[in-house]
Amino acid sequence: MLQSFQSIYSAKRQSRTFSKKTAVALACLLSLSLTSVSFASEFKEREIKDFRSLDSFDSVSQFDQYIEGYTQECLDNSYGGSLSVRCFVAYELWDRELNKYYKLLRKSLSSEDQAALKAGQLSWLKSRDEAIAFNNTVLNQRYAGQRGTMYTALRADEANAAMAPVIRQRALLLKQWHSALTEPLESFEG
Repeated sequence: MLQSFQSIYSAKRQSRTFSKKTAVALACLLSLSLTSVSFASEFKEREIKDFRSLDSFDSVSQFDQYIEGYTQECLDNSYGGSLSVRCFVAYELWDRELNKYYKLLRKSLSSEDQAALKAGQLSWLKSRDEAIAFNNTVLNQRYAGQRGTMYTALRADEANAAMAPVIRQRALLLKQWHSALTEPLESFEG
């Protein structure tokens, strides 16, 4: 039963579409599965500081897979509802990477260039905050009147899915700029 809930939830999460009928079905499956599931699990929730960082992977896609793997394992062990909210860590992990590469990039710049970076970052942060606020407005309207822990989880997933890519893109841009300044150019002499 729990496996059915997890596969439906995972499939719907991928498509990002839920009807009221689907949500009710998921809630029913969840309540049925909870009566037959032991709450003891080997899964251990992690703090953001305990996750591996981007630079410990050979590629960005491996890091993305690592995040998605954790999210899915967490969802599989959260039994749905509001406990699932803690599983959506992509935003926080990419924000950690963004801060790391901002600091590294800043250290590699002159004082004048640091001021320009700071001004650009403050402008970007303002834009990000406005996007988050608008995303919250959209989600508040979308989920208005919806009650229950399943909707809390669905909303958290949609918020993470909408905003994590924004943070990811900026983190990768800062990383690219840092690499451009600190890694030597390849020589093409034959």
